[in-house]
Amino acid sequence: NPDASRVIAPLAQPDCGCSPPPNENAEVYGFYPFWLLPEAGQQTMGPEGQLMDAHAQRIDFGLVSRVAFYGMELTYANDPSATKQERPLELLHNQQWAAAKRALITAAHRHRAAVDVAIDLRDWQQWSDAQIDDAVELIVAQTASLPRLPEVTFDAVWAAFPNLLESMQPDGVTLIFNGHDSQVAQSASPAQRQGNDVMVTLVEQLYMALPKDGSVQINLAFDFAFDDAQLDQPLFDELFDLLTPRTLVGQGPLQADGDERPVITRHTDRIVDRILVFLGRSTSAGKKNIRSRLERGLYRGETRRDVLRSILPVIPPTAHEFVEPKKRAKQVADQPTSFGQFADDVVYFKDNFGGIGFWPLPPVDTTQTQRLETIMRSELLTPRLPLVLSSLEPLMERICTLACPNRVMIAALGLLVFLANALLIWRANYRGWVQRMAYQAIGMGFVTMLNGVFFVLALMLVICDPVALWPQIVLVLFVLGLIVQFIVSMVLRARVGPKP
Repeated sequence: NPDASRVIAPLAQPDCGCSPPPNENAEVYGFYPFWLLPEAGQQTMGPEGQLMDAHAQRIDFGLVSRVAFYGMELTYANDPSATKQERPLELLHNQQWAAAKRALITAAHRHRAAVDVAIDLRDWQQWSDAQIDDAVELIVAQTASLPRLPEVTFDAVWAAFPNLLESMQPDGVTLIFNGHDSQVAQSASPAQRQGNDVMVTLVEQLYMALPKDGSVQINLAFDFAFDDAQLDQPLFDELFDLLTPRTLVGQGPLQADGDERPVITRHTDRIVDRILVFLGRSTSAGKKNIRSRLERGLYRGETRRDVLRSILPVIPPTAHEFVEPKKRAKQVADQPTSFGQFADDVVYFKDNFGGIGFWPLPPVDTTQTQRLETIMRSELLTPRLPLVLSSLEPLMERICTLACPNRVMIAALGLLVFLANALLIWRANYRGWVQRMAYQAIGMGFVTMLNGVFFVLALMLVICDPVALWPQIVLVLFVLGLIVQFIVSMVLRARVGPKP
């Protein structure tokens, strides 16, 4: 029931840690349909046969780097009296996104993952200019930022505190163009060429209407067959203007005060960030056909490399568990019989594309999903520590699983330690007993201990949260401050002597 209210939180898998650091060929993208959220009052069977309230399917943010909330459809409104060119557009099921938006953004951003809003476009090939304008306005409205607090109460402030430094806006929009079949201009029918023009115009206008700082990405998704009969057909030539540098002139973002949208000029290296391609069961052939067809088109050199890195093949959550890759010469006969094709696919995706996508996200805490995670972690994720410290990687992983989602708490604790240490150093210049406590207590002094605590906290944030730049800056400044403090302390002791 798309209109039923649903149980939203919690969404994050307990103790899942943060999403891996960004990597151009290791994006793990997952669609999260709204029906993975159970209807309110729905019950399920517990592990011991008892009835219990159903909860939302959890997300392992320790593996997934981008989650797309799926379920909205943008199509013609039900108005039989109007022609297609006159019918207004309607965004269906957007109330599900409105209900889940805050919980999903909060959970994902706390775990350093990105959030997309996925919109299914239906019957879009013949949209008029006015309908394209309406579509852009409807899509942009779904990417609006939320207020930091839903209400001004202590519980709301405490719940929002771990996300104090994070944005409350979706990170992107994924447009799924249903019915699109990539064809070159020479072989495309007039209807296909018109559809290509509508798609490019819509994406260009959407790009101009989104924030200029690029904080909201545009991703496209397609579901069409990749068979051997199409190997001579170039792929995504119709998207050339969306994937190469250009300058656009058009209407800018919507104005908060309702004024007319200003005319702006924007230069960009590319309008579209990711292209998601749904693969069929024969992933072995489909993934190779994608590359083969792309190499036959307009893209050359670095541009072709960048476009390949923007592609994310999308596979089902079962990952074709019992499909084995083709046996090759000198291959071991007793290789694993489950997820053999998936292991082969992951390596190919990493070497040729930008990562992997799942439709929908695999359920957590199943034997199959744990096997998937083992394969992806070994092939896609970069270790946190240098090779010489690889023996400490499991320990650091456990530390970061706790530290990264609670980085704001650690930062606040570090600030308190720093302020306490600064106060202690300042008072030690005026009181002899404070100086002894600061520099001589317990054999080393409280200043040294507090410096050590602050250094450990800062180093923890640097290792566990490599996305943030400020912990690295703080750590460098802290080390420089220690050097300056040591020099000043030695000079004062030599010139003034101990305090009375």
